[in-house]
Amino acid sequence: MKKSILIIALLAISCSGCGGGSGIPANVKLAEGLDPSVETVENECAFFYFTWGRTAELDGKFEEAREAYEKALVCDLHAVHVMRRLALLLVNMEKKKEAASWIKRILEEDPDDSSSSAFLANLYVSMEQADKAEQVYLNILEKNPQDTDNMLLLGALYARQKKYAEAEKLLEQLIKLNPDSFIGHQYLAKVYMVTGKAEKARKAFNKALELNWTTFLAFEVATFLGGNGYESEALNLYREILEEDESNERIRTT
Repeated sequence: MKKSILIIALLAISCSGCGGGSGIPANVKLAEGLDPSVETVENECAFFYFTWGRTAELDGKFEEAREAYEKALVCDLHAVHVMRRLALLLVNMEKKKEAASWIKRILEEDPDDSSSSAFLANLYVSMEQADKAEQVYLNILEKNPQDTDNMLLLGALYARQKKYAEAEKLLEQLIKLNPDSFIGHQYLAKVYMVTGKAEKARKAFNKALELNWTTFLAFEVATFLGGNGYESEALNLYREILEEDESNERIRTT
């Protein structure tokens, strides 16, 4: 125990000039159960501030955590783990634009970091910057054409932008790679539906139900079937829903 206290005190002394400002008190209390060695930071000064930042973050002291992470990055400009934690923190603080800038810094260090690329694309989507998100997804798929997770996300983005031809092509490619993708079939069915391809939509919806039958999806499919000339199939599906849930008021009022 004494040895641990001594190490923290020595780190505090060695880091007193890092990052400017007044520095962090040597008796900073670590959050219970925190094991900062899980995310290795080589530079001792950066390690100290990273540990302090994680403790503050776990305690809900976000501004304090942000300051500590930024000081860690003054100590070690290439500490990707710190950049990642800072980006996640900034998202929690609703500072997505700043978070995106740190994710881009990570990608400068490692352009092949697909998880960070996907994170950046999702940030762009949440900031309603669809064009930027689309380009990031395309970059991911260029490097890994069989990345069905990001293929699905890009397909959904295309659909929201009403780029139905692009969405259809991509989602069809996805289910060829992964025929058991329930969400892939469901999204593709909806694209077929809005583009007037009723028979293709019917098949895709039925495949989605085959893979993952839920009352909610079954009702959506039955409503589609009933409105597109498949009345007998719709009635059969409504009966199935009632067998699952006899008290379903949505069916009884349809």
